[in-house]
Order: sequence, then structure tokens, then C-alpha cells
Amino acid sequence: MKRRLPNSGKHEITLGQYGNFRGHLLEGGLGNSPKIVNPPGADPVHHEYQQGRTVKLAYNDADQNWAFENSNYMQGTFTVDNVQYERYSAGLGQKMAKMKKEGAEKK
Repeated sequence: MKRRLPNSGKHEITLGQYGNFRGHLLEGGLGNSPKIVNPPGADPVHHEYQQGRTVKLAYNDADQNWAFENSNYMQGTFTVDNVQYERYSAGLGQKMAKMKKEGAEKK
């Protein structure tokens, strides 16, 4: 895998013989790129994305032959530590316990 993220904002990723991607981040209304923060179901690694647009997305492997242009993509940049994962796991456990309790009450 080869990845280039030059200062020009053009992103290029090559997956050897299997595929490649080229795109750029969109410009937001107040400058910088639009961000999606805390989407539903996000774990600490997927808690924030910048929105971009593909120039080209190609993939050829496992009987797949994809070729897309001008579609959305999300670029994630993050730093994660064990404290964030512990907080996430605790919150997820509480949500699952609540759903289990609500399911039992319906029966």
C-alpha cells in the first residue's frame, strides 16, 4: 500500500495491483473541510471524519471490478488511547444492558 497526502489536499492511495484511489477534501462554508463528528455507532477510531470527493476509486480483486468517480469519501484522522476505549466500552455495555432489559419487559 502506498499513500500520498501532499499539502495540495489531493489524496492518493495505491493498493498494488488491486486498486487505487484519488480524491480531495471538500471546502466548507467557513473554510477548512466539513466534519462529521460523533456519528451513530462510532467507536473511538471512527469518531470524526472530514468529508471529501473522489476523483477516482478503482478496485479489482475477489471477482470484484469497481470503478467509481465523483462520490463521497470520509477521511479519518485520530489519536486514540486506552482511556477513550475504556469509556467507549463502558458506555456500550450500559446501552446493551438497557436494550436487553427493555426487550425482557416487552415479553
